[in-house]
Amino acid sequence: MEKHSFKHSPVALSKNEWVVFRRPGTRNWSVRFSLPGQGQIRESLKTADEVEANRRAAKVYYAAQARAEAGLEARAKTVAQVIEEYIQAKTLKDTHAAFLRRYVVEFCGRKEVAHLTTKTLSNFLPWRKAYWITGPGKDIQLIIYMRAGKRISRPPRRIEPSDSTLYGEQVILKKFLTYCKDHGYIVAVPTFDKVTATDNARPSFAPAEIQTLQATAYRRILEAQHHPRVKFDRTMLYAYIGIMVGTGMRPTEAQRLKWSDILGFNADRKYEGQKVTIRVYGKGKFREFIPQDNILPDLGLIWTVQKEIWQRDPLSDDYVFADENAQQVKSYNSGLNALLEECNLKKDYRGVNRTAYSFRHYHITSMLNMNVSVYKLAKNCGTSVDMIERFYSHVTLESMREDLRPRATSY
Repeated sequence: MEKHSFKHSPVALSKNEWVVFRRPGTRNWSVRFSLPGQGQIRESLKTADEVEANRRAAKVYYAAQARAEAGLEARAKTVAQVIEEYIQAKTLKDTHAAFLRRYVVEFCGRKEVAHLTTKTLSNFLPWRKAYWITGPGKDIQLIIYMRAGKRISRPPRRIEPSDSTLYGEQVILKKFLTYCKDHGYIVAVPTFDKVTATDNARPSFAPAEIQTLQATAYRRILEAQHHPRVKFDRTMLYAYIGIMVGTGMRPTEAQRLKWSDILGFNADRKYEGQKVTIRVYGKGKFREFIPQDNILPDLGLIWTVQKEIWQRDPLSDDYVFADENAQQVKSYNSGLNALLEECNLKKDYRGVNRTAYSFRHYHITSMLNMNVSVYKLAKNCGTSVDMIERFYSHVTLESMREDLRPRATSY
């Protein structure tokens, strides 16, 4: 048996532009040809019929030639194939890869990537909005995805995505389309109807409100002197508030914090002069940051009450925010909500509920109002300059108050 069975297309007999062949042990025919600057191209014709194979070979050859002449990649790839190539090349975040694989692949994954045009993408936004309600996702009962190497499942929400979600997804889509253009898969980046994210100010606190909250939390500790377990819980909440205000940590980062992550802290020495760095894990990665010095007494308070109730020193592998049995505390929401209600601070001036995340917003707001560099603040808080400018730019007006009101010498 010959290595290949060759069959020239009647259309290309004189020029020998392509070769139709069949590999040993296979029924279907394939085509191979070369184009200047593109190298050799091989593609299965997906048919065992020789006449049909020759017809398809001509179509594949001239389509590839047309793409090459237009300055595009001659090898035809589907949108799904290029998405996988892009994910591997850019090592995307899990959430970004999940968006491309679920929504973009389902919308047009089988099409050749060259078909990504303004026209073909014009229906993507309404299709995406209806995906979980009346679209392809209406019968899906569980969303299964990976986060930080863990398999997670949850039921889908049967609602339209928010403008903020759609805006973020369009940013991901545009980066993918730009990659396609840069690598010769499409001639130009398609345009589409853009969604404008509503940049609502996050619920935060005023300095006086933080003082009220902390004063009330301390008073509640004093009221529980004869109830050791209640006193322990209220002391931990009091210290939690102080640490969250002084660090800007995300609640999920605080939840995972261990004593080994508090670098440079010594509970048995005076706090003055201690240069503490905190290591946290959140949003799928580790980072280190510099906290405010005013959290040191709160760390010392936690160390003291844990030592007292555990009858031993906290170990490096113990969680900082742990209960009376040295078990990790998943959240302080219950105690915090009760404290907020008692202080009449559950809602901000717009009626938006405050949560543990509001301490992060307060921290960032305070730093901005003290003229801390937005670039240094973004790095220390594990966020981007863009996020701070989008959600906190209104705050900087307060820091510019004196500059905007120069002293008048006369009226």
